[in-house]
Amino acid sequence: MRHAEAEPLRLADSERALTARGHRQAEEAGRWLSMKISQPFILASSPYRRARETAAELQLVMPLAALHIVERITPEDLLRNALSELEAVANGEVVVVVTHMPLVAGLAGWLEHGVMTGSPFSLAEARLYDLDLLGPSQARLLDRFVPVA
Repeated sequence: MRHAEAEPLRLADSERALTARGHRQAEEAGRWLSMKISQPFILASSPYRRARETAAELQLVMPLAALHIVERITPEDLLRNALSELEAVANGEVVVVVTHMPLVAGLAGWLEHGVMTGSPFSLAEARLYDLDLLGPSQARLLDRFVPVA
């Protein structure tokens, strides 16, 4: 999932907060995810404020989520580093990842098609994949959701 709408860049990119619309988008995406995921899961979030706030909105709707802040899934991080960190957190569990463009598109492209680029995600867009192994071309896209908020 990509984080929801954030305020314009003023100081540090890592400190951008969600807008009121962003909070609504995240809540809407959380409701959609809660209909798709009924078991406890890991919620892996970028340390950037807008991603953490998006994850917090998801947790309000999905209290079975165990939040993990994953340091190397920011907009500047390399895909291979992000994958290594996510693999350590996932441990064979259901994982919802809240991160940023272009990383989220790269992750989706690699998992689904084996390439390190993919189609862009809209703000607060969530895509649901089925995979048994965290590897290239191992994922099958089941569904996707873009909030209207």
